[in-house]
Amino acid sequence: MSETKPPLRVAALRLCALGLVSGYVDALGYLELKGVYTGAMTGNSTQFGTSLVMGAGHRTGLLAFVLAIFFAGGIAASLMKRRLRSLGDGWLIMGAILAIVQALSLGLDAPHRVPYEVGLLAVAMAIQGETLSRFDGISIQTVVMTNNMLKCASGIADWLAYAVGRLARRVASDRPEVAATVLPGMAWLTYVAGAAGAVVGARSALLPFLWPVLLLVALAWDLRRNPAT
Repeated sequence: MSETKPPLRVAALRLCALGLVSGYVDALGYLELKGVYTGAMTGNSTQFGTSLVMGAGHRTGLLAFVLAIFFAGGIAASLMKRRLRSLGDGWLIMGAILAIVQALSLGLDAPHRVPYEVGLLAVAMAIQGETLSRFDGISIQTVVMTNNMLKCASGIADWLAYAVGRLARRVASDRPEVAATVLPGMAWLTYVAGAAGAVVGARSALLPFLWPVLLLVALAWDLRRNPAT
């Protein structure tokens, strides 16, 4: 029996949850690691190039480590995805990694836990990026936001062109798909909201790395019930 595609609201809820998790974890790692991202590899690649030329040895080494771990994590996650019974199992693995990071933050002081944290968080973000990247049939990354911004902007331009054509009573292009504009925009905005929440988590929340685990478990359960994307 073929899988039926879930309603748009289901895809939107999944996307928003993953956007919140991604923004939260990336920003929390950024705060913990003093300016190194665990998911935004464009920013890390830029910093790596500038640090390399400026001779900032320690920071260059840390950034190289993050980039290498994320890349290796992406390979491992891609191989792992082929063997998972459900894509949601990837989120359970990601939740377990965050629980390990939380335990390390409680058991080690900051200088000693940084190498472990940066490696584990980079792998977690790579797993998220590889686990699910299609929502309502549209390719959307929940870790990298640049493409989502451009897709949303392109969608808005399509709607403007369509509206102008209708007003001018010309033969306009086909009516744009709502999801193609709304979903990338939602991914971007929820990422920003998650990053804002990380500041609150870092300052005042108890066990800040565990909060995203609740969403990841809920997502895994949801995807087991309806595996279609």
